Amino acid sequence: MSPFEKAMIEFMIKQDQKTEAREKNQAIAMRNLENQLGQLAQALNSREPGTLPSNTQNLGNENDKRQCNVITLRSGKELTPKNHDLPVTDDDQH
Repeated sequence: MSPFEKAMIEFMIKQDQKTEAREKNQAIAMRNLENQLGQLAQALNSREPGTLPSNTQNLGNENDKRQCNVITLRSGKELTPKNHDLPVTDDDQH
């Protein structure tokens, strides 16, 4: 066998090993993605249809008609209703 043929065979073996390693890594990545997708589907199916995930708190008196809603964004910023949107009651006037 000539030195050229020997070098070509070694090159082809190395390339085959690299290709097999890439295929193995891709198979692992695909399996991880399938698991994550399954977990996401399970989380969505466990939620009541037509609802969004939320964490609501009822802090007021049940007889109190006033209500204040606060929305907290993922960034931590809180959105509150404007003062003119809230009803004015006798307790609010000084």
